[in-house]
Amino acid sequence: IEKKERPSSPPPFVLGVGDEVVVNVWRNDELNRTVRVDPSGNIYFPLVGEIQAAGLTISQLREKITVQLSKYIIDPQLDINTASIKSHKVHILGEVKSPNTFTLDQKMLVWEAISKAGGFTDDANKKAVLLVRSENGTARATALNLSIEEIVDGKKADQTIYLKNGDI
Repeated sequence: IEKKERPSSPPPFVLGVGDEVVVNVWRNDELNRTVRVDPSGNIYFPLVGEIQAAGLTISQLREKITVQLSKYIIDPQLDINTASIKSHKVHILGEVKSPNTFTLDQKMLVWEAISKAGGFTDDANKKAVLLVRSENGTARATALNLSIEEIVDGKKADQTIYLKNGDI
């Protein structure tokens, strides 16, 4: 029996510069608004002031704003959603038909990004696709086998790798 690897789970979404979030405060419509993470990584919210948002998940930001609003509102209930994502990007280079930088605004597998770049050129070596990922300040290259035949046959788990912000 052939053992198949389980897909890697996508990394949690972390806010970055340029991202926009919609904040709704239940029963306080005057506080509802869309805010953008500024170049310093902060957002400004009424009654709360400036809050560091870059580097936080949506739930972490919700918790921070809730704690600050609780000084003025009894048991504030917040709903926060992303309105637009501008900070997360991946770069698809090399032997693809349309090399480009794409906004990573949804979960995306390696093979989906290559497809978004128009697919492989005739000269591409699908068995030696490099994924360059920087973690903790160190770039690491991983060779992937993206032979379409093996992906379709389910022989390789390389197609289950989710991209992260900054991947090449």
